[in-house]
Amino acid sequence: MSSPELIRKRKELHQHPELSGREEKTAARIEKWLKKLEPDELLTGLGGTGILARFNASVDSPITVLFRADLDAIAVNEASDFHYRSEFDN
Repeated sequence: MSSPELIRKRKELHQHPELSGREEKTAARIEKWLKKLEPDELLTGLGGTGILARFNASVDSPITVLFRADLDAIAVNEASDFHYRSEFDN
């Protein structure tokens, strides 16, 4: 995944925040993105909306990577003028 694509995905998540325990759309977006990367294991619904993607190391790539992120947001109206500012509608 390229850096510009990762930045676009981060901005998309930022633009559509969801409160803790209600991150269904956020989790669905992330699950869709992860499926395209073809993980060796993909578990969803962990603790509600948590997701685990496991990518096995191989002879060609013996490095293991763990990525952890919080999915929930806080209920505030963003005062920025960025085109991807939060559109909080929960």
